[in-house]
Amino acid sequence: MAFTLTLEQKRERSPYYYIGPSKHAAVQTCLWTKKALTGEGFCYKMTFYGIQSHRCIQWSPCPVHCNFACRFCWRDTSIHSPQWEGPVDDAETLVQASIDGFNHLLNGYPGNPKTVPKRMEQSLDPIHTAISLDGEPTLYPELPALIRAFHKRKITTFLVTNGSNPKMLRLLAQEQSLPTQVYVSLSAWDEASFQSIQKPLQTGLWDNYLESLDVMREMDHDRRVLRMTLAKGLNITPESITGFSEIVGRSGAEYVEVKSYTPVGKSRLRLGPNFAPCHQDMQAVAKDLAEKTGYLYTAEHEPSQVVLLCRDESAKRNRMLKLRELVGSERAFS
Repeated sequence: MAFTLTLEQKRERSPYYYIGPSKHAAVQTCLWTKKALTGEGFCYKMTFYGIQSHRCIQWSPCPVHCNFACRFCWRDTSIHSPQWEGPVDDAETLVQASIDGFNHLLNGYPGNPKTVPKRMEQSLDPIHTAISLDGEPTLYPELPALIRAFHKRKITTFLVTNGSNPKMLRLLAQEQSLPTQVYVSLSAWDEASFQSIQKPLQTGLWDNYLESLDVMREMDHDRRVLRMTLAKGLNITPESITGFSEIVGRSGAEYVEVKSYTPVGKSRLRLGPNFAPCHQDMQAVAKDLAEKTGYLYTAEHEPSQVVLLCRDESAKRNRMLKLRELVGSERAFS
């Protein structure tokens, strides 16, 4: 008989700070939040889109719910449930809990002599959230209300989805609840590579992924992103780049992030350092992809080994977000 972990056991095996009445959501401060607070730099999202790392909440409404077991994932995919389990905390409660959790995790920084005082003060008022920590956020049933609740507080939202749930993407669009920027992951170029690299835990998810690309293209939205994760010996080949260029064209995305796999966490047991490209590899892939798609090679962030491609001059010109301090009391949602 197979041993099945309970939700509580799954939470115990993950490294996050769990929040909300039912503890199905979690927050974690990323390395770049810490670096920003101590004056050591910002993540690539500052270079590409103007996001301040010390004011960015990294979290997920469902870190133990995911329907993929991607080989490059740094998380412990063995604890993931491919569909929702347990109670559902309401969106307003989770938004406040994510803010409180973020502030809680930073409560030691005022005593750090390296902390920049102004940034510490600013961090108490987060103005952005990346809904991408772990799990597949489109499995959270109240996602449209969650996005609206963040926007009501003038907090911009980046939502990262694996593309397995086109119904939720449609619902976000229908309910006028699209995130400030919607990401669909891109690591496979056909069904065979999808099965090999992303290890779906349910059937039919490649068809769902293609449908999500079509939903993405049809959105009345101008901040759509394909986020690539690339590993040597896995998905960096002439065949894959040709396939990726076709997916880029199908999606209509304004932006493509060409990012290197990093051998951290549990991914080291599946891939490891021999699969890790260098930044020069990402530059080469990005230039090849730009040539095949007509996208513009726009920016790069070498510490994160990522390059940004923009669909056209308009996307390039408008890539920086209009954050709260720049536009007064009203936040612009592109």
